Amino acid sequence: ICYVVDAFLVIRVLMRFFVTHENEKHATVHDPRAIRAYYLSHEFPADLAAAWPHDLVALALGNGTMAVMALRTIKLINVRYVIREYRNFESRKSDDSLLVGLVQYILLVLAVV
Repeated sequence: ICYVVDAFLVIRVLMRFFVTHENEKHATVHDPRAIRAYYLSHEFPADLAAAWPHDLVALALGNGTMAVMALRTIKLINVRYVIREYRNFESRKSDDSLLVGLVQYILLVLAVV
C-alpha cells in the first residue's frame, strides 16, 4: 500500500502543474505559464520532498527497517493541504453565518416597516 501512496503523490505533483490557483488578489489564475511558475516557487519543493521515495533510497543504501519507517514520516508534509482546506471551510462557514444574519436582519427590518 505504501507504493500506491507514493504513486498517488507523484501523480499529484504532476497534476499540480496544470491546476489553477488563486493569487493574492483572490483572482483565479488560468495562464499555464503563471500556474507553473507559482507552483515551482511556492509548493513544489514541499510536494517533491513528500513524493520522493525516501524509503526506497534507504533500502537501496542498506538501512534498517526503522530508518525506512522514519523516512516515511516526511510524507506528513501533505497534512498542510488538509489544514488549508479546513481553514477555508471555517472561513466559508463564518461567511455563511454572516450572510444568514444579514438576511435575518433585512427580513426583520422589512417586517417592522
